[in-house]
Amino acid sequence: MTLIKEDAEKIASVIHDTIQLMGSCILTVSAAYILLRENIYFFLPIALIIVLTCVQLRFAKPVIQRLYAAEMSKEDLYKESLISAFNVSSDGKQSKMQLIRSYGYLKDTVRARYKYLKASAIQSFWPEMAISAGTVSVIFFSAAATPELFGERLIACLGYIGIFTMASTGSIRLGITMIGVKVSVDRIFRGHRYE
Repeated sequence: MTLIKEDAEKIASVIHDTIQLMGSCILTVSAAYILLRENIYFFLPIALIIVLTCVQLRFAKPVIQRLYAAEMSKEDLYKESLISAFNVSSDGKQSKMQLIRSYGYLKDTVRARYKYLKASAIQSFWPEMAISAGTVSVIFFSAAATPELFGERLIACLGYIGIFTMASTGSIRLGITMIGVKVSVDRIFRGHRYE
């Protein structure tokens, strides 16, 4: 019952994140449209950023899911060992051994959580770097190729670039966070088929 409650909480938070992700994607697309309307030189970097981000997320998905599943299974082992530690009589030696075993499971759970969070951070780092590099290259190229871009148009473009960068990096982080949800959904409905 506890597992279902925890997974339901994770799924509920993902529903919230999905709504936030949709808003972030709308903001990203709107900012990209405004940038493209303002200067066509933004097309190639925006297209490259989108393609590279999709490729990165596609390759990151199995890694993130595997690490998320490993974390969940280690957490389950820890919880089961803790429950059995409470069910053991307060006999000194047996109770102490069970608590030591639970502590080992706790360390494994913390390690698995660290690996999952580290992989998530690394997977979201590279698309963010691509977005930053693309943004800087467009600013330099646009300023060199079209001198009329200086002044208030440059300030407006920088504002839209900031919005695009913020929204797209937020979308990437939310997307990577939501990858592990399939594991929780599968765990809730494991062995059950609903038609």
